[in-house]
Amino acid sequence: MEGCTPEGWSLRVEAPSPTGDSERTLIISMEDDAPMVEFAGWHGHGTRRLSDAAERRFVALVEAIVRDRFVVAIDVGGEHDGQRWPVDLRSEGLVPSGTSTVRVVSWRGTADVVTPA
Repeated sequence: MEGCTPEGWSLRVEAPSPTGDSERTLIISMEDDAPMVEFAGWHGHGTRRLSDAAERRFVALVEAIVRDRFVVAIDVGGEHDGQRWPVDLRSEGLVPSGTSTVRVVSWRGTADVVTPA
């Protein structure tokens, strides 16, 4: 636990990527009862005091990241060079932008790919 205030408590857990790439460290944190997950330059927020269903979705997201089923795509050299967006491989495939190279990073590295322009 990092700290406790009258509004709530904060917690930060870091899981280094098995690839050794520090950019892929999975960070799960709670700040004032609001969960957040960070991975490869992307982050997502939950709402304060998650319902049971929202809690299950949050846990499923973390599980998908560590199983390389939720990845981050990065525009390389295109109009939006460096822009990142999440790709949930559980429900969608990787759709290359068509105008630039896309680099996909996954936590374990098993879903890494580079798609040429």
